[in-house]
Amino acid sequence: MGYIFSIIAIALWAFNFIIAVIANSHISAIELSFYRWLVAFIILLPWIVKLAPKKKLIISNSKYIILPAIFGVAIFNTALYLAANYNSSFNLSLIAISAPIVVIAINRFVFNIVYSRALWFGVLVATIGVMVLISRGDINALTKMNFSIGDLLMFVAATSWGIYTATLEHKQPREFTQIEFLALITTIGLLILIPVFYWQVKSYGFSQYSSDNMAMILYLGIFPSVISFYSWNKSIEKIGATKTGATYYFIPVFVFIYSSIFLDEKITYTEMLSFLLIFSGLLTINFTRSNQPTSAH
Repeated sequence: MGYIFSIIAIALWAFNFIIAVIANSHISAIELSFYRWLVAFIILLPWIVKLAPKKKLIISNSKYIILPAIFGVAIFNTALYLAANYNSSFNLSLIAISAPIVVIAINRFVFNIVYSRALWFGVLVATIGVMVLISRGDINALTKMNFSIGDLLMFVAATSWGIYTATLEHKQPREFTQIEFLALITTIGLLILIPVFYWQVKSYGFSQYSSDNMAMILYLGIFPSVISFYSWNKSIEKIGATKTGATYYFIPVFVFIYSSIFLDEKITYTEMLSFLLIFSGLLTINFTRSNQPTSAH
């Protein structure tokens, strides 16, 4: 069941990458991020109101709520939308898959989780699959890749998401339900974005809005923000951060599928091979176990 939750999240998030690129010529990245979370906040308002009597509990767990709000809500999406000013949706999705490596690194070096060789092999196979996808089967193409400010911003986003995913497994307060926790980090993340949004509007004014812009904001606020985050957090709860994080390798796969359907792009044999490698790597990760930490950090 945990994998079903993570795949739901990934399938909805893949559209996030496409919308990020489409929207960048119509609405600023900071506005898009702010309005997205404003919509999510409105949806989650009933749970936010119900949390009022638990304010002492919220304060006592504040550091475990603020950290995910910073990395998962404020930084990740804003950096992604800024990166969309420079990169295509597919390139963004390729850089995004560095997040599982961040999850594994944090679990290994911060939380002292020891991984088996089989799991590392699975990560290697999935990574090779992504490399095949990036290079279109031409290894020499990898040596000719140039990195831009957009790549750097997307790497910041991927790293932030890896930190969010890893810390959630070990530090999420169990006193709150998943929907309550989502309501809390959404509220705090939105508060963090307010001064940035104010600076953006004061410096450059409001973007021009249309029905298309509003439709994109509503989609982002409902599906990637509420449904995907809830599903992702439930997946971490059920199968752990490492296995949940590994499904992030499917982001480029879904982006490719959507591009084929909506942009009439053909999937080649090389791309099919890369999908098989990614899927094989994920299966290997799924059927391996990691040792629990031997000492507290």
